[in-house]
Amino acid sequence: MPFTHVDSNDRPTMVDVGAKDISARSALAESRVRLPAAVASALRAAGYATAKGPILQTAIIAGTMAAKRTHELIPFCHPLGLEKCRITIEPEADELIIRCEVAVHDRTGVEMEALTGAAVAALTLYDMCKALSHDIVIGDTRLLAKSGGKTDYAANGLAPLAALVLAGGRSTRMRTDKASLAYGGETQLARVHRLVASVVPDVYVSVRADQANDPTRRQYRQIVDGLDGVGPAAGILSALATSPPRAWLVVAVDLPFLGRATLEHLIAARDPARARAFAQKHGIPRVHESYDALLADPELDAVTASVRSVLSVLIKGGEGLAAAPGDEPAPAAS
Repeated sequence: MPFTHVDSNDRPTMVDVGAKDISARSALAESRVRLPAAVASALRAAGYATAKGPILQTAIIAGTMAAKRTHELIPFCHPLGLEKCRITIEPEADELIIRCEVAVHDRTGVEMEALTGAAVAALTLYDMCKALSHDIVIGDTRLLAKSGGKTDYAANGLAPLAALVLAGGRSTRMRTDKASLAYGGETQLARVHRLVASVVPDVYVSVRADQANDPTRRQYRQIVDGLDGVGPAAGILSALATSPPRAWLVVAVDLPFLGRATLEHLIAARDPARARAFAQKHGIPRVHESYDALLADPELDAVTASVRSVLSVLIKGGEGLAAAPGDEPAPAAS
């Protein structure tokens, strides 16, 4: 494949896009900033402000300015009049997740603008926080999706994968908040979130509106349930309504024996044409059975009513994976 920025004499050159049609172009990029635990805690307590000022707002402004001037930073990028540049920064445990979404109607794509916006926002976060620690790490910066031009793109060739931890319910048997159940001195939500984040970096927690600010949940990126009285289906429906479209790995919070191997099995089993559920039973830390949600599987009755409702939503919404709870052991003393 020839390089488009090198001419026949091996000299660098800008691509001539004059003959291309104007069309809608968009791109979404992400950058991750990892904070030392003490720094993350201090920033949360300070409302994400330092002596220099509000770090999130400053980074969003810097990233937006950089995206608009990408052609001044990257030699052969074309100057573009961006129609949209939206940057979000979401705290998640000890990370700050930056997303930069850019759109334009033009003859060339905006991947570099999205990447530049995300990267400069990350650099700005470092600058705003470096007085607290020099151990801050700017991690992966990558393109998540693009549309327009010759081809569309989604990372890994599939819809971007995100994870949803269903954390809005109560244990009927234990009469307590499932997310707050403690096993080995760690809340179940903290344990499941940490485990899921080790295999799917883009993790959200499903919560009811009245739970969003409670101490157990407020440190995580959240998707607030949009419906009442429908159990876990509310969280799934709310996740499916988010933008951009994603494939969802859905995990119940009350899975004390869930292991990384099980999650890796779920991800390896993803199929864009199907929604699948996996039930973990009797405390065995492996996939016990799998159900193809598009088939009339008679063994589907073995799944609990709440999981069946999740499956129905996943079928309607397209690709998805679900890890379903099995028997609950008694919690250890915290």
